[in-house]
Amino acid sequence: MTRFALFAVVLSLGLLACAPAQNSSATTASKVVTLEVTGNQVLMLDNKEVHVDYLNSVLSGLNNEFDISAKLSISADAPMGIVNDVQQALHRNAVRVTSDEE
Repeated sequence: MTRFALFAVVLSLGLLACAPAQNSSATTASKVVTLEVTGNQVLMLDNKEVHVDYLNSVLSGLNNEFDISAKLSISADAPMGIVNDVQQALHRNAVRVTSDEE
């Protein structure tokens, strides 16, 4: 019986740790950005060419003012290194993502 109780406690703590944080969108304006990863190692953020390092700083600045979501489009021939860098930048800045498949 104690093993079951311990398992239940560990499971509930794990679920709490994995639960998404409360969204404060009631007090924060939301912003949707368009992000396109092309095959020639270029990122297009709201139709402007940006480097992946600059993407992180832009998202950090926006994250202070807005609840950000991104429409993400990844070209089939986009380099996986760039895709991984973009994924990390979006994750670091808690950006919600919707995708367009190509």
